Amino acid sequence: MPVSDLTQQPWFAWAVLVVVGLPVLTIVLTEVEARLVRRRSSMARPVRLLRAFILPVGALLVLLTQIPNTVVSNEGGVVKITATVLGLMVLVFVLSGLNTALFLNASAASWRGRMPSIFIDIVRIIIIGVGLAVLLSVVWGADVGGLFAALGVTSIVLGLILQNALGSIVGGLLLLFEQPFQLGDWIEYGKVRGRIVGVNWRAVHIEVDNGIQIVPNSSLAEGAFTNLSRPTTHYVETVAVTFTENDPPRDVIDLCNEVARGLPRLAPGHEPSTVRTGAGTYATSVPLVTFADSGEANAELLTRLWYAARRANLALNGADIWQGESTADVEVLLRRAASRLRLDPDGLEGLAARMDLERWAPGEVLQRVGQVPTAMRWVSGGVVSLRVPAPLGGELAVLNLGTGDLIGQTALTRTGTPWSLTAVSEVTVLVVPYDVLTDLVRQDNRLARELGQEIDQRKEAVDAARAQTEDTASRRATSGAAERA
Repeated sequence: MPVSDLTQQPWFAWAVLVVVGLPVLTIVLTEVEARLVRRRSSMARPVRLLRAFILPVGALLVLLTQIPNTVVSNEGGVVKITATVLGLMVLVFVLSGLNTALFLNASAASWRGRMPSIFIDIVRIIIIGVGLAVLLSVVWGADVGGLFAALGVTSIVLGLILQNALGSIVGGLLLLFEQPFQLGDWIEYGKVRGRIVGVNWRAVHIEVDNGIQIVPNSSLAEGAFTNLSRPTTHYVETVAVTFTENDPPRDVIDLCNEVARGLPRLAPGHEPSTVRTGAGTYATSVPLVTFADSGEANAELLTRLWYAARRANLALNGADIWQGESTADVEVLLRRAASRLRLDPDGLEGLAARMDLERWAPGEVLQRVGQVPTAMRWVSGGVVSLRVPAPLGGELAVLNLGTGDLIGQTALTRTGTPWSLTAVSEVTVLVVPYDVLTDLVRQDNRLARELGQEIDQRKEAVDAARAQTEDTASRRATSGAAERA
């Protein structure tokens, strides 16, 4: 056959397209897939499906349709089966591509990450249904309209039989479309209070203290519940406490507010408040960022109040504030600290009455930056962390102080310090008031000299820690700039 006649054949252009286009597209998609694999992108899987399956089957279908009907009929089973296989592969490619592009790499904070899986399932079912309908209609010539009509009649019958169950599902779907909550939100429904960890066709899974509570969607749709994760600006936890009627209300209110201000979970920019609700009863309102912090904040406030109330001579829950803190106990600690404070062992009995014993809870701040201490303290047990403000924010731990160490030495000079002191564990200290401290220094000038040396040593440790931190930050910044360049 002459070349001119060959090029005039209707199948020639399609054959050239397959012979040239298939290898070129395969090479291009192979390179794209390799790049995606190197970047660890989830899009590599859809691209592999397109390269390894859809392109070859598509090329085969093109060639089969160009073969004369006397050899292979376009209406034959081979062509229809090939077209069906190609259609199913395209359907899988579309589902995989949409899932990867929209949901697989979605951030938890985005609308895609928060969308319940039930909606994704509905979209998948719709796409599959439409794809199968197109295949049946185009490839096999099926009467899709009659099929949908039959399905409609069947749906009506099933709807009458299962109207209660379907009503629950529809009610749940309406609830989910309204989106009154998201995955991770905390809700309160009747006596159930917990965090939403799953949403499906039938129910909402709520994580509670004792496991997972399953609540039907229809129950939430028909009832009332509170979304604790959607307050206007913050969540307020109210803690009820009781003191004796003899405790001055103003002192109690100030103490509760001071302790609440030191809670690490306090919402930034907000202040706690305390009100007297009755004879010896008070309510402290603590603003928190989220409801999830309420349990730990409540427990931490009550724990710290126990220690702070004893130090302030206030009887929390009517407790005996002097229990375990008598003058005899102070004298025991004073004898242990005698050599450190350069005391005469024979004169400790009268001195113990002028001192006190304090206990601090883990996390409590014994001294803040710049604060002038009113007394010096000898650590008899526990660990105290000396910290300074970090250059890039937060705090920098410089060193830990333990049993036998002194803190608050600047009480003697009436000056503040550039560091803070925080209890790492429960800390017990012997309190040396200012007047007692001045008497001790007058009796032995070596004590004042030793206190000054300790202050200078801690300042040197602070300067060294800051210099090391700044040097590390500078090296990281230089390294990051070099990598970007």
